[in-house]
Amino acid sequence: MTYNDVLLDSGGDLYINQYGDAVLGNSIVQDINVHLRWFLGEWPFDTTKGMNWYGEVFVKNPDTDRIARMVRKEIEKIDGIVRVIDVRITVDGSTRSAVINWEAKTSKEIIESEVSIWENTASQNRATS
Repeated sequence: MTYNDVLLDSGGDLYINQYGDAVLGNSIVQDINVHLRWFLGEWPFDTTKGMNWYGEVFVKNPDTDRIARMVRKEIEKIDGIVRVIDVRITVDGSTRSAVINWEAKTSKEIIESEVSIWENTASQNRATS
């Protein structure tokens, strides 16, 4: 089954075309990046969904190998992913942030992206909701 989502631009805002309309589409990259940005418990419709960023990343001496495995498992759950090729995590303890670079294979192509996570992302999202 093909799902259509409202496309987002690189900043996470609605992608608006030249006519001022929101655009629907099917983007596996967008789907993965949205899933990686969810904090555990943040989604009110199912608080078991999301990544445990507070328990795994924003801690003293985070285990980047463990975080990479966690990210890899989340990407593997996304429809259309055949194989996760690479996951690289960079954690900055001083800014309480992380950058995730990932690469995966679909049945048609190799896709990749970068996702930035910072400790107050979840609270900022709730404040703007």
